[in-house]
Amino acid sequence: MGTLQASGIPTGIVSNSKQMLEDPHLSHREIFITLDEQHYGPKKYDAQSIPGNYKSKKDWYPIRDIGQDSEFILQKLLGYPSSICKTLEENEVVHFQPKITTNI
Repeated sequence: MGTLQASGIPTGIVSNSKQMLEDPHLSHREIFITLDEQHYGPKKYDAQSIPGNYKSKKDWYPIRDIGQDSEFILQKLLGYPSSICKTLEENEVVHFQPKITTNI
């Protein structure tokens, strides 16, 4: 890569995840953000790993647990009444986690 670049040919490496996270150029460009994962502690993410990476970094959030957003999705987005949600949960069709504030 260096030899080609020195000859005026635009080139770059194909990095693996570890190389990307350690790249000083990408860090300088503020490509990454560190989020506090509830089960794992602080974890560094690149913009491509974040769902909806077109959002401002202040609106990014860690990976959600299974069922953490079930109530929001079923009731707020799809309009299901709580009675149907309760039946779905009783029949183990969906799982609900305790309510946690989201920025969705």
